[in-house]
Amino acid sequence: MYLDPTWRVLTIGDGDLSFSLSLADSFLLESPLLLEPNAKGLAAKKGSVTASVLDSEALLLAKYQDCAFNELKQKGVAAYTGLDITDASTWADTLKGQFDALIFQFPLIPSFTSKADFERAGGLSTNLLNRRLLRLYLKHGFDFFLDPDGAQLALISSKDLKPYSQWDLECGIHLDLMTQQKQAVQLLGQCPFDQQRFTGYRIRNVDRDKQIRGTKGTTYYWSVKPAPEALMAQLTAPTHSVGEPVSDRYCNWCHTGPFASKEDRQGHLESRRHQNMQSLDDDWRAFLQV
Repeated sequence: MYLDPTWRVLTIGDGDLSFSLSLADSFLLESPLLLEPNAKGLAAKKGSVTASVLDSEALLLAKYQDCAFNELKQKGVAAYTGLDITDASTWADTLKGQFDALIFQFPLIPSFTSKADFERAGGLSTNLLNRRLLRLYLKHGFDFFLDPDGAQLALISSKDLKPYSQWDLECGIHLDLMTQQKQAVQLLGQCPFDQQRFTGYRIRNVDRDKQIRGTKGTTYYWSVKPAPEALMAQLTAPTHSVGEPVSDRYCNWCHTGPFASKEDRQGHLESRRHQNMQSLDDDWRAFLQV
């Protein structure tokens, strides 16, 4: 993960707030975690970290025995509770247009546990709900939280396994996504996420006090304007165009290729694995038309 030490960062939905605490310590101490903290022209401007979680303060403290809420307060880092990125009524006006970068770490809406849960979700599948969450994060991030004169970056760290790998972050989440100012939201690229670089960061289960074993992660970067060269030098550019996950030689959905021939490609397109991804994409495109 590339982070500029001059950025004003807001974390979204940060579970027990351990990522925000690690990030805040890095900014306060100008840790080597941050790229080129003493680069020419950067020393005069100091970055900052603001944290947020979906849970209320009471629920947060009850759910996690060792959450970082109080520690962040002691360090002077603001931590907003009850912030739902999909619901504008939960956003404080003081957060509007205040940030250079937003970070959403391993977002996940769990699978339904009952028919009642499914019905309360309007009959949408968990795949659609997760895609909708990420799209609204991008939409609302650029429309409300990010400074139009700042770096204007929205980051999502995700995993290369199900269900995360079924959300099509590279080609589908931002399909035809425009801001209020009629700017197209574009994927700049991606880079590996190394949890070990964030001392004390615990990836938690979404709905209970349980730590999840670290797995390979990737951080994706979106913006509405060209990114600084220093950032682009750290990113791998998208391999497929938005809305076009399958090329003549590779399938980005299934991470398959290069195809040896047209017959090989056609065989893959007819495989059960690919057909499942195609069905999820069909559902997503239909959802976007509603």
